[in-house]
Amino acid sequence: MAIALDSGITSRAATRNDLRSQLQSAIAHQAGVPITSISLKYEATFIELSNKFNIPLLDQGTRIDELAEHVSQDTKKYVSFVLELEARVLISTVSFPNPLYRYIKDYYLARIAEAFQIYWMVQSPSNSSTQCILQPYFPFSVNGRFKVAVLLEESSYIVVGPLFCDEQADEGVERKYRQEIKNEFRLFSTLARHTSQHHAILHLHGSELINRSAFSRQKLNKQAVEQKIRYVLSSFTVEKSLKDQLWINSVPPNFFSKLAAAVVACESQDLAAFFNHKVYLNGSDVKVRRFEVDKAGNDIVCRMHESSEVLGAHTPLYHLSIEQAYANWSLFVSESLGILQAWLRKNAGALGPRVASPEAKLDFCRRLSRFLAFLFNCGECSIYEVVYDQAEARLVRFSGYSRYPSYISRLDGMQRHINRIAHSPLGNSSIVVRAFRSNELQYCQWHDQLTGMHLPRDQPISYPPDMKDHDWGTSLCALPIRVSGLLWGVIEFVAMRPHSFPDVVRSRISETVATFAPYLYEQEVFATLGKINEVVVSDVTAQEKKARLRPLTKSLFSAKTFAILSIDGPRLEDVKVFLSDGRNDIQSQPSSFNQKALDYLKPYLRFSDSKDSIWSAKIGDDVFQEQFSGLSERQYFHENRGDFICLARVEWSGGEGERRAGVAVLTYDHEMDDQENWRSIIEFGCQYIATVTTSLYGSEAWETTVREKIAHEFSKSVTALHDTNDRLETAVDSIPKRQAGLDKSRFEKILGDLRRHERALGSSSRILKKNRVTRDFESDPRLYYIANIISEWRVKSPRPSTKFREIYNAIFIGAKSAFFEKGIAVPALDRGMDPTLDIEEGSLAEVLLTLKSNIIKYGLKDTDVLVRESSAINYGIRISNIGFKMTVAEQRSIFFDEFRGEHARAAHPDDGSGFGLWYAERVMKELDGDIRYGQSDLSHDTRLDHDRYAWHHFTLSFPHSKVIR
Repeated sequence: MAIALDSGITSRAATRNDLRSQLQSAIAHQAGVPITSISLKYEATFIELSNKFNIPLLDQGTRIDELAEHVSQDTKKYVSFVLELEARVLISTVSFPNPLYRYIKDYYLARIAEAFQIYWMVQSPSNSSTQCILQPYFPFSVNGRFKVAVLLEESSYIVVGPLFCDEQADEGVERKYRQEIKNEFRLFSTLARHTSQHHAILHLHGSELINRSAFSRQKLNKQAVEQKIRYVLSSFTVEKSLKDQLWINSVPPNFFSKLAAAVVACESQDLAAFFNHKVYLNGSDVKVRRFEVDKAGNDIVCRMHESSEVLGAHTPLYHLSIEQAYANWSLFVSESLGILQAWLRKNAGALGPRVASPEAKLDFCRRLSRFLAFLFNCGECSIYEVVYDQAEARLVRFSGYSRYPSYISRLDGMQRHINRIAHSPLGNSSIVVRAFRSNELQYCQWHDQLTGMHLPRDQPISYPPDMKDHDWGTSLCALPIRVSGLLWGVIEFVAMRPHSFPDVVRSRISETVATFAPYLYEQEVFATLGKINEVVVSDVTAQEKKARLRPLTKSLFSAKTFAILSIDGPRLEDVKVFLSDGRNDIQSQPSSFNQKALDYLKPYLRFSDSKDSIWSAKIGDDVFQEQFSGLSERQYFHENRGDFICLARVEWSGGEGERRAGVAVLTYDHEMDDQENWRSIIEFGCQYIATVTTSLYGSEAWETTVREKIAHEFSKSVTALHDTNDRLETAVDSIPKRQAGLDKSRFEKILGDLRRHERALGSSSRILKKNRVTRDFESDPRLYYIANIISEWRVKSPRPSTKFREIYNAIFIGAKSAFFEKGIAVPALDRGMDPTLDIEEGSLAEVLLTLKSNIIKYGLKDTDVLVRESSAINYGIRISNIGFKMTVAEQRSIFFDEFRGEHARAAHPDDGSGFGLWYAERVMKELDGDIRYGQSDLSHDTRLDHDRYAWHHFTLSFPHSKVIR
């Protein structure tokens, strides 16, 4: 059956102007995290490297043509100079993946101009008396849109920016803007003063000093670099035309940056490019002029115009560059998504070879995370899948990739940390847990691991406290992975630079998640369907099939809890819980047989009678109150207020067109969006479960019928045994107490044994007649009836006590022939050790019968059973035998339900279930006692193998208040 897997996340189409406005808004948003780098001793290092590379220093009198001439003569030297300067001093390496920045930053000469601009700023005489310098920043100062600031410290400079600052702002706004920058400086001054240069480099950059062109479609190969250099060098051909029009005698080199960018735009786009700049005419007159760079044949010319000229339809350099950058980056992401889709179709999905084996799946997961990390220019990508254990959610790492040191221990450590805090208030400090809890995107623009500061204030970052030696990221982004509204998991991106995921990047991340999420969900769904089919066609009983189907059904619906009710009529007895996980409140109701239980189930009966296929609400809201009137304060709904609850119709097909109605009750941690396609998935799940369990529904009915018939025959046998015992009791009573050749007490003991067997058969008969457990804290019906028997015994007056010696001899000595066949010697208790216990006799007999059965089954041939008495904090009776030695892990698990040791399974593959000792331990607890197990080595003088065999000790422990001497 085909199933639509709609992610619910759609791309937003818009006109070019709308996209441009969105991008400009995104770039303007960068002011939220102003700091980009720390330049430690920039001036001294600049001079040192200038001398090393034999580069003339820049000062206030340096002319732009002089700088152009120097750079054009030896471009490689200047490139090497800037690369080393960046590695050693961190010159304003911008922290966010801005399309305009990435577009221009690939040109090495623009970076050279940036280096000189910062030097000019910090050594300018006009700035010697101030601690905060605010200047236009070279790539973004086109049209006066961005500025860069430098904070002067005692031994270092903090370079902040570029920040959005409109050139047309009045003086009042300018002052306010300066104050905002100074306020932000306070957040970082401690870091600047108290960290070494090496640590600052690692803190701000990590291993991301490599310039990757994630926002430029072209590869940074040798040919591309040479081509870009040729474009920039073309700017030097305009030198003569500039000299003819004006004389630039004192201007920072950001003019050269604008000119270089304009030449690149002109060469690559074959269009005229424009930019504004302040020029000095006649040495003192400062005016803003508009420059035009255009082609004239094979030459490039630059013309200066008055501010009022050339404004019409021409595209300024700023808009031209930003549109080209956005087009390149958008195309890069689109092509990458195409590659991703082709790879997913081939390697993922239900039949993909990458999920054929655990090794192939691991390889698939690593490749996916690595691709996503590269696509969005970050250093770490982790995908967590939401898995429910009972009603508790766990975030399990589905895949992860990190290019940071010790990546395996790093990823494993974060997984353990998330598991520890996921269900505590500390979970809100984790960006992954917040994304899961809120079902919304979370974004920390900037995080300082040293000081614990973060922006925004409601986006803290949490990491393992024992792994502080790792750098856990400077900006992080996490968003939920949804398929048709159903929450599948969470994806997290980590970068070492602030504000690495602005709005325009986060929108493409959401689009990418929508691309691969259906494939991950499809893998899980079809794997689950395969497992469900295997369970349904297996040869185990219907009850065992239902037990195995519970976790698979919950996984199919991706639900927190679920219950599937079969409803055959309007009465309480017509409602049965077919499958359930996490809804004990529903599980217990049909067996209560009272009006409160009927009221609790009425909302589901009303939905079954309606024509709706799906109903949903948020627990506690008005829609919920209308359907579940008067139940909102019941324990389950009160504890889970705010969860999303959904009722869906289930119909089983019977013979001759018969339809059996049912209701699926599903709850989720998050609310569904009505615009998403989650209803289709739930309807498909209900139809599938109804289809594959139709035979199971019939099998369960058949097993119930067989159980009732066997119970009927058991009841007849119990009645006959009871009548026989009555006649035997009458005959024993008529025997004189003293008569030669007759031992009346012996007949009385035999009669007592028969009475115990009668009660045991009676309990088994009542258990078989019941189709469900009526005590919601247990799944074993034997304990329910043991508890009832003990409750009835406690209210008797006088309350009968139990002779341990009598019941032990009846069970162990009464089975002497079985022990004899195994060659096991069992002692009779005929003197001493005759405590009278204030406990119910039949329950203690159940425990001793279990121990007797285990010794006969697993005891070693030609060995002895020992019985000892002890008295310490509690009164104890220890029963010991020799058998196969158990490992420490097996000893710890001996009282687990259905546990059987390795040697026990090998020696008795078909004889044994592991039900007994778990049952015996629970019975002892019902008797206010306990049973303990211990193992000890054989004595040295025995001929048995000490490595293979050992003593097994079971001690029945009772409070001294239960012992009546």
